[in-house]
Amino acid sequence: MAVSGPGREVGAASLQARVFLLVAATFSTIYLTQPVLPVLREEFGIDAARASLTVSAVIFGIALALVMVLLLIPVAAGILEARSE
Repeated sequence: MAVSGPGREVGAASLQARVFLLVAATFSTIYLTQPVLPVLREEFGIDAARASLTVSAVIFGIALALVMVLLLIPVAAGILEARSE
């Protein structure tokens, strides 16, 4: 493989940028509902604890997506292996 710097492969910087953007998107998604918690409290007439459950719902969604990905990896690997035979 071609090397772009000391000990670095050509696609390494691109991969690092992608990982950084994915992590940044995940953290921004987690904290997306926090600025609107007071608005949710006023609009729906609920207390702060109940309004903050929206943050928990977002985190639950991310965890559920991770579980789905981990369950689908063996399936995808089996499909790719079957295609290569």
